[in-house]
Amino acid sequence: MSDDKDPYPSSYELVRQPDGRVMMRASQSPSEDKATDECPKAPLAQRISAFVTDWAFHLVGGAALGTALSPNFSKSAVSSHDWAHLGINPAAVVGCWLLLSFLDRVALQSVAHTTIGKALFGLTVRTPEDCRPPSFRRLLTAWFMSFYIVAVITVSTLLSGDDAPGLRNPDRHFLRATRRR
Repeated sequence: MSDDKDPYPSSYELVRQPDGRVMMRASQSPSEDKATDECPKAPLAQRISAFVTDWAFHLVGGAALGTALSPNFSKSAVSSHDWAHLGINPAAVVGCWLLLSFLDRVALQSVAHTTIGKALFGLTVRTPEDCRPPSFRRLLTAWFMSFYIVAVITVSTLLSGDDAPGLRNPDRHFLRATRRR
């Protein structure tokens, strides 16, 4: 069977044939049509490159900012290459990483509809349901879900081995990266 349509569609519509007969046929929801036709996913290489760029920005920027804001940070230890006595506060580094992640993935994306990494690769973010820019609330939910999912999958994989849970509907929790028009 080479047809990619769902064999058990969730809705049907009545269609009048040219000869006057009324037929019932399976229908797709308008949101599915828009998501597949008007809002195609960007190429995988671009999405991965944008993700890695964003991730590196959050990590390196958070580490640099957290290091600079650490109360016991010693500039003399850096100049003398005394790495054991830098005085870096790990909580400040993690806090700055989270702050940069929030500012890029939620605050900037709610205004510009793109993150720094997506902008460098010509991508924008859209909701998979209606191909519109996501709201601040949707971005905030996706941001929290990304941390929650990583934590749950990591812990459940460690505890249960091969039977780790996954997401039933990833489009509900993750947004779609598309090319800029």
